[in-house]
Amino acid sequence: MKIHHSSLSKTFTGFVLSLILTLGAFSIARGWTDLASTMRHVLLVLLALIQILVQLRYFLHLDGSPDQRWKRWTLWYTVLIALLLLGGTLWIMHNAQMHMMAGMESS
Repeated sequence: MKIHHSSLSKTFTGFVLSLILTLGAFSIARGWTDLASTMRHVLLVLLALIQILVQLRYFLHLDGSPDQRWKRWTLWYTVLIALLLLGGTLWIMHNAQMHMMAGMESS
């Protein structure tokens, strides 16, 4: 199996970027306690979105070329299923909480 130098360097670049983003997220979550909670959450979400883009570009090799249409369709299908699972879980948890709290009302 022959590994191309450009592929190996791109993978290493992705690894380093992912490591930096992960360490940045940990430092924000654990070390920057003097920062406002909302600002910390915004920074963490921003780092997570950048991390997703790095993963897609360097590890899944989604670079927007036309010959990768099947990869994009697979990605969108995965996003759809993940959103359905997340939305369904939140709906079920909210519904369960509402039904459990209904019995707690004082008369």
